[in-house]
Amino acid sequence: IKNTNKLLTEPPYDDVYVTGGKTGFLYESRYNLVTQMRPSLPERDLELMVVVFGASTKDASFESAHRLAKWAWLAYDWTP
Repeated sequence: IKNTNKLLTEPPYDDVYVTGGKTGFLYESRYNLVTQMRPSLPERDLELMVVVFGASTKDASFESAHRLAKWAWLAYDWTP
């Protein structure tokens, strides 16, 4: 099995834990990514889903998802 999701395998993304996702490419929308992730330990309850459409490269889709998740974890008040 070959996995193309760099959020799972590349060191720059070691601060996230991916629980699901799908990569894809369509000529009409370029590189696309749907991923569900949470920060690496200890804040396991901050799980979210990020959707990226229209990235210019596959690497750009991973970088965008990573940056969006980090922004959401910092910008949103996660207290119950």
